[in-house]
Amino acid sequence: MAAVVAVAVVAAVGAGIVVWRVTAAPRHRPVPPATATAGVLTGLPARLQPPAQAVDLPGDRAVGQAALMYHLHIDTSQYDPDRRTFPQNDVYIATRSGAQFRVGRTPAQPEPLGLTLSPDGRWLAAKRDGQWRVRDLSGVAEHKVPDGYELLLWSTD
Repeated sequence: MAAVVAVAVVAAVGAGIVVWRVTAAPRHRPVPPATATAGVLTGLPARLQPPAQAVDLPGDRAVGQAALMYHLHIDTSQYDPDRRTFPQNDVYIATRSGAQFRVGRTPAQPEPLGLTLSPDGRWLAAKRDGQWRVRDLSGVAEHKVPDGYELLLWSTD
């Protein structure tokens, strides 16, 4: 029960931060029109299913722009109070061409995912071994974010 309350508190604090960031944002920031993202999902099936056999994101070749990142729903009723863990799920990206690649796993502990996709689908940021790395999906370049920095939000440009 305490774990469920802790997760609820973390979610509420996160939502409060998002609301504060949105309301405190400068008024001059351009907001893209809703139709700007409509073409990103073109070519994807109406219902996306995880691949029958998971394929990890290749490090030796470009995969192209990602349309979205997803994982299956976590069943919080399967929380293990002795270990204080949730079941882990694979996290996938689906490219604009419809290919899917595993890019990580959901955390067992109630903590942030440690994976984020840029709004244009070109960049994937992943936190591994305590350090953020940003991968160009249109190539193979990977950049380490200097120690002491956290990746919180992608800029609009």
